[in-house]
Amino acid sequence: MVAAQNPEIRKAADKLYELSADENVRAEYAMRQKARRDHLWLINDARRDGMEAGMERGKAEGRAEGMQAGMEKGKFETARNALAEGLPIDIISKITGLSSEQIAKL
Repeated sequence: MVAAQNPEIRKAADKLYELSADENVRAEYAMRQKARRDHLWLINDARRDGMEAGMERGKAEGRAEGMQAGMEKGKFETARNALAEGLPIDIISKITGLSSEQIAKL
């Protein structure tokens, strides 16, 4: 309707119909679209791989931090038990690696 009223739009519409009838132009368009989809797929695949690698790294770091926290907790528990048995603080410090101040606070 607009094309019938405006000669410039009509000329553009006629050119569009002409180009869309050309098989080579359609093939080029299809190749551009495929290249665009392939590019987006590669980007999404790389993002997914990066996220998976990040998750694995985070899990490994979390396990290491959890293990470290568990070891610290074990040191304090050992120190408490040693204090309860009457061992001297300097011996407990040597065994656990905790400072005398840390042991005294228990």
